[in-house]
Amino acid sequence: MQHKQLNRLNRMMSRQSVNRFGDRYSPAIKATREEAPGTSRPAMVRSINRQRHYHVLSRPEHAFLHLALLHPRCIEIHEQRMLHLSPERHPFDGHPAVGRTFAGQKGKGTVRVADQMQQLSMHPRFTITESGQRKYVPAPLVGDLLLLMRPATGTPEHYCVNWSVKSTDADFELPFDADFATSRGEEKAAFRHALEELYYLEYGIRTYRVSGSSLPKILTANLETLYGWRLLECEGVAPEHASRCRDVLFHAFDRQIAPHEAYREELAGAGVSPHLYRRTLGEMVWSRALPADLLHHRIVINAPLVPVQTCPLERFADWFQPL
Repeated sequence: MQHKQLNRLNRMMSRQSVNRFGDRYSPAIKATREEAPGTSRPAMVRSINRQRHYHVLSRPEHAFLHLALLHPRCIEIHEQRMLHLSPERHPFDGHPAVGRTFAGQKGKGTVRVADQMQQLSMHPRFTITESGQRKYVPAPLVGDLLLLMRPATGTPEHYCVNWSVKSTDADFELPFDADFATSRGEEKAAFRHALEELYYLEYGIRTYRVSGSSLPKILTANLETLYGWRLLECEGVAPEHASRCRDVLFHAFDRQIAPHEAYREELAGAGVSPHLYRRTLGEMVWSRALPADLLHHRIVINAPLVPVQTCPLERFADWFQPL
C-alpha cells in the first residue's frame, strides 16, 4: 500500500508540478482502469481539435464538461487538476492567451491553508516507514473541472472558475466513501470542500458546487448528441458540399421541417455525405447559428428543430461568473 500511494503521488507530481496547457496538459488522474477510483464511471472525451482527450470520472462531470465547452468564452478546461500541497504559481500562469494576467499570483498550498483553518489533522495523508520509523506524508486533493474564461464585454481580464461536481446537492454533505458514513466522515467531507474553496480563493478563483441533478436530462442528452456529431470524421469533403449543407439546414430550420427530410429532398441525390451533413448540423446548433431549443426538446435528425426559448448559458450564467 505504501508503494502504491507513493507511486500515485509521484505520478501526479510528474504531470502537474509544472503548468502545461493545450495538448501538453495531463490530468492528475486519468480515466483508465488503473487510475480511476473503483466506484467511478470514467470516460475519455476526445477534444474537437483531436489534440487530446478529456478525462472525466463520473456522468455528472461528463455533462458539465460539455456545458463548459458550449460556452464561447471558455478557452481551456483542466480536468482532474491537482491542488498543490505547497505554495505554487497560479494554475494558468504562463498560458499563451492571458499574457501577464496571472503573473506573480501564488497560492499557499493545501497544507498551509489547512493549518490556517486549524484543521491540519484533517488533511488527507498516508504513512510511510523510513529507517523503522512511521512518517506521515500529506496527500494531494484533486479537483473536478477548472475553467479558463475569456473576459466578458466590459471586463478587462481573463479569469477562472472552479467547478466541484457531484450527482446531487445532497452529495456534498456525504462522506467520500458512502459505505462508511459517520459523523467523522461527514466532517471530513465538509473540510475537504472548504479546503478546496479556500485554496482557490488564494488565486482569486471562485468555486461553484454544481450537481448533475441541476441540469435538465434533455440538455445533457442534447449536448452529448451534438458533441458526438461534431466529432464525425469526413474525408475528402468538397467545399461546395459543406456550404450546401449549411444552406439546406438554414432553409429547413426556417421551414420547420426535419433535417433528415431536407437532406433526402435536396442533398442525397447530389452525393453529399450524410456524416458531413450531420456534423454540420451539430456544429450549427452548438454554435447557435441554428438557435434550436436545447433545454426542452430533444435534438434528433428526423424531427424539426424547435426554436430556442431560453439559452442554457443564460439559465446557468451564474456558474461562469468571476469572483
